[in-house]
Parts: sequence; C-alpha cells; structure tokens
Amino acid sequence: MLNERERKEVIKQFKLLQILWICMLASLGLCILLSHMASQAMIQDMHYTQHIPDINGTTSALMTTENIAYAMAAVMLLFAYFIRLLALKGKIRMNQGYRFRNVKPAFLATYYSATIIPLSIMEIVGMSGTALFLAGHAFYHVYILAAVGTAGIYLCRPRKEELEALAGERIFDIQSGFSPKVRT
Repeated sequence: MLNERERKEVIKQFKLLQILWICMLASLGLCILLSHMASQAMIQDMHYTQHIPDINGTTSALMTTENIAYAMAAVMLLFAYFIRLLALKGKIRMNQGYRFRNVKPAFLATYYSATIIPLSIMEIVGMSGTALFLAGHAFYHVYILAAVGTAGIYLCRPRKEELEALAGERIFDIQSGFSPKVRT
C-alpha cells in the first residue's frame, strides 16, 4: 500500500513521462519540418548544379539502402515492443542504474526503464527517414519512417493502467478526489 507521499511522487513521475512522450512526438514533427526546409534549399540550389547522380542506379534490387533501413526499422520496432511487454510482466530485470536506486516506490524505476528504452528505439526508427533523405534518397522515406516511428511511440506511450498494474493498486482515481454522491 502506498502512502500519500509516494502516491504524489508516482503521479508526478507519470506526468514527467507523459511530457517526455509528447516531446518525442514533437521531435519527429521537427524532423519532417527540417527535411522540408532542406529539400526547399536543395531545389533552390538545383539550378546551379548540372547533374545529380542517382544513388540507387548502382546497387542491386535486394540490397538497397532503403530496404536495409526498412528491415532494421521493423526489427527495432518488434524488439522494443517485446522488451517493453516482457519488462512490464516482470520477466526481464533491467539494470536500474544510479539514477533509480533510491526511487521509492521501486516499481516506478521498472516502469521508467520499460517506457523510456522502447520510446528511444522508436524515435530512432522515426528519425531514420530523415537520415535517408539527407543521404540522398527520395523524400517519401521521411514520411514513411516518421509515420512508423510515430505509431511505435504511440503504442509504447505511458499508460495509467500499466503503472497501476505494477503497483498492484489504484493510484490515479484516489488522487482526483472524485466521489459520486448517492441520493436516497
């Protein structure tokens, strides 16, 4: 059973995780915006160049950079999602590190690790489209990989139900102070 101080700490840390989640979504939007700005700069400077080489013309159909990037994105998505599920079920013990040694209650450190690690992996998937574009590939890769990364970030978002399941008790309903009045 959590005391009131621990309950407030859990709610505060959950709000911090939600802010982190929103910032990760916003950073993918920023990657798309920066890619647009870079493409506009390339279009404006295009009349100064005479020939733009085609990167894909010299590679085999199976081993293109795009195919490798998409395969790695799929592997990373599955890896991050299953790491999260196994960590939340308690089947994987994650190294809590120095930052989380004194976190009370202890399940909060597990939830942090089970949330931040997959979110970071999903962020890498989303940003890999921008890396492909800056390496000279087509612009639509930015949209596709950013959409895949956004979907992954959405799937691994912090949820109150998961945190309450780790705690083994209701945390958020008690804090709201809402109690329905019964009329007789």
